[in-house]
Amino acid sequence: MMIISKNDILKLKKQHIAPQHESRVDDITGWVANFIECKATSFEKVHVEAKKESQTRATDRSKLLRTLDAKQRKALTLFEQSLEVTAKEIAELFSFQQRPAASLCQQWVTEGFLIIADPSKKARRYKLRDEFEEQNAIGRSQDRFAMSAKPQTAD
Repeated sequence: MMIISKNDILKLKKQHIAPQHESRVDDITGWVANFIECKATSFEKVHVEAKKESQTRATDRSKLLRTLDAKQRKALTLFEQSLEVTAKEIAELFSFQQRPAASLCQQWVTEGFLIIADPSKKARRYKLRDEFEEQNAIGRSQDRFAMSAKPQTAD
């Protein structure tokens, strides 16, 4: 990483700026130096985080998630806590009545997003299709790993 000092900026200023504009440049030289230093620090932090993330071997779920509509992505949040959900839980998530939520679940079964886990009429439960469940399970395990890696503070 190349670090530019305030002296480097002053040298460049003297080489490229006409004498009649020097006083205006002196006013911003400190700001420019500080700006460059802050940007370098920020990029270094991003670089460190990217290296850490690449070492966890996290899978990129973006391609699979792009195949889902907004409601399906939101519904994934229910599956972070439970492997199976009911139409009632979907209704609560979207502030729907239970009948439209049941229709939505049936549509998702037809589309292949959900699978009927319990086919009973009263207690029908749905689970994610295997492909989505694998990705959701990976996300859950990564979240648990990230939470366990954070230092615990005493309150």
